[in-house]
Amino acid sequence: MGAELNGHGIEFDPVESNPQSPLKGPSHRDSDDILKDVKTKDRKSSVHVLLTVLVVVSMFAVSAAAALYMAKENEVNKRLAVERDLRDLEIEKNNVAGKLEELKILNSVLENDVVQGKKNYRAILEQFDTAQEQKRELIQVVEQRVETITALKSRITGEERENKRLNQKLERTLKENEDVRLQLEQIRVGKEALENKIIELSRTHNSSRGVELDRIVVEDAADTTAQSSKQAEISQKTPGPNKINIVTLPPPAKVEGQVLVVNKEFDFVVVNIGEKDGIKESEVLEVYRGTKLLGRVQVERIYDTMSSAVILKEFTKDEILEGDIVKLI
Repeated sequence: MGAELNGHGIEFDPVESNPQSPLKGPSHRDSDDILKDVKTKDRKSSVHVLLTVLVVVSMFAVSAAAALYMAKENEVNKRLAVERDLRDLEIEKNNVAGKLEELKILNSVLENDVVQGKKNYRAILEQFDTAQEQKRELIQVVEQRVETITALKSRITGEERENKRLNQKLERTLKENEDVRLQLEQIRVGKEALENKIIELSRTHNSSRGVELDRIVVEDAADTTAQSSKQAEISQKTPGPNKINIVTLPPPAKVEGQVLVVNKEFDFVVVNIGEKDGIKESEVLEVYRGTKLLGRVQVERIYDTMSSAVILKEFTKDEILEGDIVKLI
């Protein structure tokens, strides 16, 4: 049938399409007409078929074009979408790049902060160690202070107890001193009354003596032996009732007296030796009963012929009675 129509798949015969082909002669005119009719019919059918085919092809072409258009439109849309996505991605990329740059800057800052933080951390650790050491030292100091305070409190408590005890003792002592003062005052009053009474008795005793007692002369032993014969001669030559008998005695103590009064309440005695006998205040006399030493007394007040003396208890073992002998030490 010839070549196909370009682009539509329809065959084309150049000989059939030319009615005046030189290959056909006049003897074949009828057959040619028949053939022509047939061919005309065939041509019409072919045209019809061709038209149908063209329509179908056109429809296919339109469909294909539509499909192609749709595909192209879809492709364009996809391309536009891709471009939009690319633009969005570019924008996002730029944003991410900006954020990344910011993150890099922030990371650099953070790294610097980390480095500085490490330095600060080490410094803080050093400060913490120093603080811990200072804390331990302070704890030791506080413990020592607490121990000192505890010891001081204990000492203060002990001193308070001691102070309380001393205050109580002081109060008792003051009370005892007051009692002693009152007793001493009573003793003083009693002593003064007794001394006045003794003085009065002494005056009465001196005034009542009509004749002076024989005087006891204390001489040395050598003088006594030498004068004994002379005194005997004098006594023989002296007549009459007024004869004076001179008696020579062994040498006694220098000063000797007798206990006249014993006051047991106030612990003092009165003796019959005084200022005329050479007695002085604060001198100590020994008290005898026979040859037995009873104790000692200390002269407190002195009168002409008598004295008052306090009994020294630390040197007195036995009770002193009236009539006991006193001797100056």
